[in-house]
Amino acid sequence: MDPSPSTSHPASAPSTQTPVKAPPTGDQEKLVEILSLIRTLKLSLPRFLELLFAIEGRGARGGNAVSSAISSFLNAHEKTIYIDHILDLIYNHRFSSPKRTRPAGQDITPQNANVGDYARYRMQRWAIGVVSSVCLEEAEALMKTRDNPLRMSRQSLSWAILHGWDIEHLRKYMQSHAPTIFRLMNDISKKKRQTGTEGNVPAPRSRQAPEATDTVR
Repeated sequence: MDPSPSTSHPASAPSTQTPVKAPPTGDQEKLVEILSLIRTLKLSLPRFLELLFAIEGRGARGGNAVSSAISSFLNAHEKTIYIDHILDLIYNHRFSSPKRTRPAGQDITPQNANVGDYARYRMQRWAIGVVSSVCLEEAEALMKTRDNPLRMSRQSLSWAILHGWDIEHLRKYMQSHAPTIFRLMNDISKKKRQTGTEGNVPAPRSRQAPEATDTVR
């Protein structure tokens, strides 16, 4: 009897599975992973941020998750990192303005600094527009208020009113009814007191009192 042929086993093929990549642990590694995913989806960082805040996601797949994350952040439900902190990081980032020194008090404009496309300039212009709109609303509300201490009719104007002017009442009224205008005026007056200047007029020098031996002529 012929011996039975030995059973042969085919050689196992080498594994073609990609090794599982360990999830990122550090903040820098997480950022690289997120940016890589954004590029994989053919999105730029500005477009991603625009979509994140412009699209509410209602009715779309994952819309509830998007709305929940945005609502938690914008309404400060988490109370860990607030929106003003994020804006401050962007405004003061080293890439948000040209790499050069700027004298204190000099306005940032495209004419004198060529920074029209930089984040700091655009944020500054946007913030000025918002503050201007808020001040206009507060001023219009003040003019419609009957008990406004700044409003005086010609019939009621008299020296008695001027002598009895209550500046503290005016300060409290402005602080309560026009807080943005009040803060701007208060900050400007503080700055003038600190620098000792009123516009371009130098601060007056303090005069020493004459000594007892001085003779008045």
